[in-house]
Parts: sequence; structure tokens; C-alpha cells
Amino acid sequence: VPLGIAKLKDYKLGFRFPSTSWPGGGAADIIPSPGDVVFGRLYLSNTADFERLDICEHVATQGYRRLEVGVETEEGAITATTYEVCDKLKEDFKPMPGYLKLLLEGAEQVPLPKEYIEEIRQKF
Repeated sequence: VPLGIAKLKDYKLGFRFPSTSWPGGGAADIIPSPGDVVFGRLYLSNTADFERLDICEHVATQGYRRLEVGVETEEGAITATTYEVCDKLKEDFKPMPGYLKLLLEGAEQVPLPKEYIEEIRQKF
């Protein structure tokens, strides 16, 4: 169930792990970065939702792990669960063009802030 837009402070979007779904490019990740922000869509999820996401995000095989974070919403601050890459590389691993296009299309459909979308488009 979509709940709205969430803002995660002191993190940035990065691609510091080779994608298994998009070979030759990096997989999206959140990277600690004081002063930066990551925007995303917030969903109300249940145990079954997380079990399916854990499979998609390769939690059992060390792809991603769940992470509890504090986010800001229009209704105020809340705790949310997100996923982050377990073994990050030191530098970004450029995402495949099709993967980046898919991420940007999703961001526009939500819609996330235009400035944030443009920043991603310019950076990657």
C-alpha cells in the first residue's frame, strides 16, 4: 500500500555493487553521506511482503540486507525499513542505461522531487 514520499537524510544514491539483474552495471544502493538525501516512495508492508522482497534482493545470499532508518514524510518522522548492499565497493559502478532509465521513470511516476530526479540524471 503506497503511503507517500519519504526523505532519508545523510545518505545518497549510489551504485557500488555489480548488478545481477543488469550485468555490466551497478545495482542501486544507499550510501551514508552526511548532508545528502535520498527520496523514495514509502509503502505499508507486511511480513509476506518482506519475505518476497528478501528473495528479490538476495538477502539470504548476501546481496542486500534490511536496514531500519528514520525518514521524514509529510506527516512527520517515522522509522522505515529499506535495503542496502552488504559489500559495497569504494567507488560507484556505473549503472546500465536501461536500469537507470527504469529508476528514473519510476521516480517520475511517484513523482519524486524534480530537482532530485534531475540530479540523478546528471550524476549518472
